Amino acid sequence: MEDLYLYTTIAIIPLVVLTLIAGFVVQFRFAKYSKENNLSGLTGAQAARKILDEHGLFDVAIVRIEGNLTDNFNPKTNVVSLSPKVHDGNTIAAVAVAAHEVGHAIQHAEGYAPMKLRGALVPACVVTSKAAVPLLLIGILLEIFLSQNPASSILFFLGIACYALYALFTLITLPVEFNASRRAGENLVDYGVINVRDEKKVNAMLRAAGMTYVMSFAMALLQMLRIIAIFGGSRSRKK
Repeated sequence: MEDLYLYTTIAIIPLVVLTLIAGFVVQFRFAKYSKENNLSGLTGAQAARKILDEHGLFDVAIVRIEGNLTDNFNPKTNVVSLSPKVHDGNTIAAVAVAAHEVGHAIQHAEGYAPMKLRGALVPACVVTSKAAVPLLLIGILLEIFLSQNPASSILFFLGIACYALYALFTLITLPVEFNASRRAGENLVDYGVINVRDEKKVNAMLRAAGMTYVMSFAMALLQMLRIIAIFGGSRSRKK
């Protein structure tokens, strides 16, 4: 267990670096393709509306929200929210992001299984994200002051379960995001918003965004393994 803790601790450093690089690449490609107009001249909002209507999703609303890359789809309200540069821009980057969020709306309408599962996990993740650290801290304190107290083991297990649930959530997010990105490129070409050449640019930008979710999963998994190593180490030292 001590080796596991050492390895996972060492692995955090390159993982943090990779996460920062992935975020930089997303910003760089968004900025780059925000300077190139798309073939059709449609804004992100217009492209989103076109794709939604082509799929018969006339009830899905599109709204403009403040911020930079704050774009999202809310399945509860059936609303696609687009940031100013995406909503109003007629660039490759704007329609790429808009089509990606529309991809989530299509997933929701089709009952895409990974999205349904992720949605089901959201309420539990909200609770466990707040409970994980307190559970572990209390478990550690009990371990220190009340040695061999079974309550400390229970709290550690609950804390590990919280981290495991979050790791599962980030894992399920991967097919949801990559599927939405694939749909985005295909829909933009199929409905004449961009050409095949520009589809490569769209895919490059959305792949970079997808890598940030891969990094999130890797970090969540690493954190869970570190907690397991801490718990296992404390148990083994008492034997």
